Amino acid sequence: MATQIENLWGEEIIVEEDFTLPKTILMHQANYLKKISRNILQGEIISSTDEYGLKQYDVYDTPKPFDLSKYDTTLTGFLNPDDFYDKRSFLNIPTKFSFNHDFYIKSSSANYKFKLLGVSHNIELYPLIVHGYLEEKHTKADNEEEFKNVLSQLFRSPKTQRVLNILTVQAKS
Repeated sequence: MATQIENLWGEEIIVEEDFTLPKTILMHQANYLKKISRNILQGEIISSTDEYGLKQYDVYDTPKPFDLSKYDTTLTGFLNPDDFYDKRSFLNIPTKFSFNHDFYIKSSSANYKFKLLGVSHNIELYPLIVHGYLEEKHTKADNEEEFKNVLSQLFRSPKTQRVLNILTVQAKS
């Protein structure tokens, strides 16, 4: 007769919800965009999970030798991956099991969407990286407050406002 293996998980999973997921913050911003644009524009979040998620944003390559003075929290510039170190280790972000969220701005009447930003994080949520495609800038946020500040700067930037203006005019034509 086979030996029965006992439950090693415990009796319940303790869920503490004293934080807001980065994806939830993005979803709320998508709702605000729809509201302030009077349903002309809307945000769309497309999420994915992959083992090397940050690589798709070209965040992991840094020229050798690794000169920390050239990198604050903004990361740019990429060449041959064989000649580089992993920037994620500089950012103290594990290189595996990334969660990725892309924020698109969609026009309600035109069949068009614009990729404004991406967010990458591991299971611990923070630190995370915000990839601002208009500014061509990758910014590290160590906590939820910093993440919201980075988003606010991106959403209010002149380049983003110009895109919103163009998409609004395009939707009305």
